[in-house]
Amino acid sequence: MLLFNINYVIVYGLLAIAGFSFATSPGINKTDKLNNQLIILFSLLLFFLFGGRAFNVGDDTGMYIRAFQEERVSGNIGFSMFADIVRLFSGSGRFFLYAISFIFMLPICLFFCGVKYENKFLLFFMFVNMFSFVAMGINIVRQGIGVSLFLLAIYYLEKRRILTAVVLLFVSFSFHYSMIIPIGMYLVSRKLNTIIIPLICFIVAIPLSMIAFDFFGLLRSIPVLGGWFPLADGIGGIELHERYRTGFRLDFFIFNLFFAMLGLFYYNRIIKIFPQYRVYFSVYLFTSAFFFLMFHVPFSDRFGLFSWIFIPFLMFPFVQQENIFPKFGKIFSLMLISMIHILIT
Repeated sequence: MLLFNINYVIVYGLLAIAGFSFATSPGINKTDKLNNQLIILFSLLLFFLFGGRAFNVGDDTGMYIRAFQEERVSGNIGFSMFADIVRLFSGSGRFFLYAISFIFMLPICLFFCGVKYENKFLLFFMFVNMFSFVAMGINIVRQGIGVSLFLLAIYYLEKRRILTAVVLLFVSFSFHYSMIIPIGMYLVSRKLNTIIIPLICFIVAIPLSMIAFDFFGLLRSIPVLGGWFPLADGIGGIELHERYRTGFRLDFFIFNLFFAMLGLFYYNRIIKIFPQYRVYFSVYLFTSAFFFLMFHVPFSDRFGLFSWIFIPFLMFPFVQQENIFPKFGKIFSLMLISMIHILIT
């Protein structure tokens, strides 16, 4: 674990230096090619970091390796099939970790290289900085792979490559059935022309969470849907853990509320220059509301992940158009994300 932490600090340090240099050096010719080169470089470093970690790094890593070597990987069908395919090439636990790291990092790299945003390396920088990113790479790997495939599906949806996007969404869901939550909320958000509905859901979820409304029980009581195996496995398959705090989580609430308020305050200005912001902000509000309502379920942070992955997209306009903030918008945004990363990791 110590060696992994040292290697992680080195990679993160290099990424931070590159990110802040990129943001603060007007003399750099920030072409699409340079953005892509930096994204590919750090994707490779993260691939080797996650794939080369010791077998005791990550609470579930040892369990995954034992299950793989004993040919008893079960649960989500996508991950089981993936393990069977990997086993055709090698039964090595090390090879399995590299395969997991590869299928996690490749869609992320393709997504960020594919989008045609100015300074997209900074978007990649902020995404990797989110404290949930490392957990997706070393611990909640099935969910991490699901998220990375989901991002790539978003890219193809926005490119109107519908068949490719649908296949990716299905595979994302097959790796972790709880991915139905962000997938469904993203598809709904694409159809909405207003943020009023998601904002109402966000506001209503707060008092319901405070009074311990049994939202999970309500989900399970829905005829047919509540007993549907994939959804039950993705949401209800989490067993009670005596060390995990349940109940209204003020820390998580304040964290999500901060970015909701920031996005809402600048919404009208951002939407004029970054129309896709409406969809990302809508999904963030929907998934945050779901997260609040799941505070009373053990390991609710795994549902919080579905809102946190959109925070870099909420912050991205601030590193694109410095006039959104009065001054030093890029530096403020990057420092905010970096401070959160350092304090929480």
